[in-house]
Amino acid sequence: MQKVLLAYLKSPTLANFLSLRTSHLSQEGLNPCSTSLNPVGKHLAAGKYREAADLISKYLIPDYLMSAGAHLELAVAQKGLGLPEKAEFERFLAEKLVMGIEMTGKGTDASPFLVTRTSDEYDFLMYRKQIPAIQSLVEMGGRRFDRIDTQSGEVFWFDITDIYNLTQPGLK
Repeated sequence: MQKVLLAYLKSPTLANFLSLRTSHLSQEGLNPCSTSLNPVGKHLAAGKYREAADLISKYLIPDYLMSAGAHLELAVAQKGLGLPEKAEFERFLAEKLVMGIEMTGKGTDASPFLVTRTSDEYDFLMYRKQIPAIQSLVEMGGRRFDRIDTQSGEVFWFDITDIYNLTQPGLK
C-alpha cells in the first residue's frame, strides 16, 4: 500500500489514483463506514493534540488512509504538537487525495466522482467551498450513487457502489 501511495504522490495521475483506490478498497478488515475518528474533533477543540494524533494514527490503516479529512485533522494535531513539517505533509496529502477524487469524474450522474468512504464526499465539498443541503441515495443501472445538492444550487454525484458492496456483501 505504501508503494502505491508513494507512486501516486510522485505522479498524481488518474491511473495512479485508481491504483491506490483499488489497493485501499481491497485491504483486509477495511471498514469504509468506520466512526473511530469521531472523537478527534473534540480532542482538537480541547487542545488535546497528542490524543488526536494518536487516535488518527491508530485507525489510519486500513480505514482512513484515503480520507482527506483525517489527514487534515492530523495536520492540525501535528501543528499543535509543534511539528510544522509533518503538518504540512498531511495537508499536502489531503489536497492530493481530494484532487484524485476530482480526476475520477465530472460529478454528474453520467460521470460521478469515485470515493472510498462517504465522508470523502464532504471533504470534497469543503475543498470546493460548497455547503451540502440535501443528500439522496440513487440507484441506477445496478450502481449506487450519492447525489448531493448544495446550498449554491450545484449538484454533485458520487459513485458509492464499491463502498456499498463492501458493507453489504450479500446485496450486490
